[in-house]
Amino acid sequence: MRFPLHGWIGLAALVVSHAGLLLQLEPLTINFYSLIWWPYILLVDGLIYYRRGSSLMMNQPREFFLIIPW
Repeated sequence: MRFPLHGWIGLAALVVSHAGLLLQLEPLTINFYSLIWWPYILLVDGLIYYRRGSSLMMNQPREFFLIIPW
């Protein structure tokens, strides 16, 4: 099983976000907590898919998008 693309995107976004935080880039330092959640969700879903072969985002996208507002 290959690591999914959305997992790589989440990992890259986490690295960029943390680099921006360390460099104290103003938009990232103020909104870091809010901006870090989506990359984290993408990375964790990618890891779950890689380990188990199924994940909410890959196998049940409708349910995944329905729980976003919640």
